[in-house]
Amino acid sequence: MLLPDNRQYVAATMSGPQLRAVGLDALLNNMQYPPQVNEAVGLLLSRVPDFAEARSQDSSFMSHGENDSPYLVFGDFALFFAQQLEAKGVSIHNESWLQPSFQVIDEMLTSADPELVNLIQVGVLEVLAGHPGALTLVKTNLSAPGQKQFEEWVKISNQT
Repeated sequence: MLLPDNRQYVAATMSGPQLRAVGLDALLNNMQYPPQVNEAVGLLLSRVPDFAEARSQDSSFMSHGENDSPYLVFGDFALFFAQQLEAKGVSIHNESWLQPSFQVIDEMLTSADPELVNLIQVGVLEVLAGHPGALTLVKTNLSAPGQKQFEEWVKISNQT
């Protein structure tokens, strides 16, 4: 099972009884992330309110409720992105969230902060890798610097 970033480490380093006793989500909620990574969650939720609303109403999202672990929130955003495209395609019905989504992805991908770049790569792009149409759409809607960073991510991803 693929788990975003810290979930893999926690799951790999703790035994089943330890995880059940403490709870993986409780551990992740108490993990310390750099302030800019936590702020990225607020940025995403404010800039893409359709996702924020869906996340608050749909308990199938891992970050539903009080779980604001950045990697879970961004992973859920990637799933929301792919599901919405699958259900509605690129149309007038998703203009309210699609363009702001591209902008958030682009801004984080081109950030000088490696923590933010990692969050968007691991939390969103790696999840969207399972949805080639969505990934292609993201790439074509990035700025020139964003497309360059995207290509760098593709190269690195293909090497592993």
